[in-house]
Amino acid sequence: MSEPTLQGHDDTSASSVSELVAHVRLSHHVTSRVLLGRVEVAMVGVGDARRDEGCSALRMRHTFSRMRAELLCHMATEERAVFPYLRAIDAADRRLGHAPVEAFGSASPLRLAIERAVEEDLTTRQIGGLQASCRADLAHDWEPVIVALRELQLDLAEHVRFESEVLFPRGEIVERRVVARAMRL
Repeated sequence: MSEPTLQGHDDTSASSVSELVAHVRLSHHVTSRVLLGRVEVAMVGVGDARRDEGCSALRMRHTFSRMRAELLCHMATEERAVFPYLRAIDAADRRLGHAPVEAFGSASPLRLAIERAVEEDLTTRQIGGLQASCRADLAHDWEPVIVALRELQLDLAEHVRFESEVLFPRGEIVERRVVARAMRL
């Protein structure tokens, strides 16, 4: 299997951790937010939200709303803690220094992000479940929602794969080097 590519690169092996972070943020986080908006708009056009709580359209809107909130929270955590940490250790590695890892102790933002990657994969599966529910509801035209959910699911699958197979392993390598230098001081 070949190394995933970044725009303008043959492979990611020459990319710094900071470049990989920028790729995830600009390619996947921006796209995910746009696709979440598309799904939301498509859902507005389905069914009558004023029906009783048992309405399939209303239940699916609630399910999507919870999933959307979890995904936005996940991306915000990465953008506010994980990505700045990865950029800091990358900069420290390039100047052969050490990052202020003592501020995080043994629970570095990278460790937490790796553990949370499982949650992101679960979200991808939840989207599949939501699509199946839409297909099963013959009372409404869910096709625009199904198409938007599929786009989101494909983007999230690539997002999870890129982070799990490229960004986080590369970050771990850099983190180990930087921490090892700090331990020698």
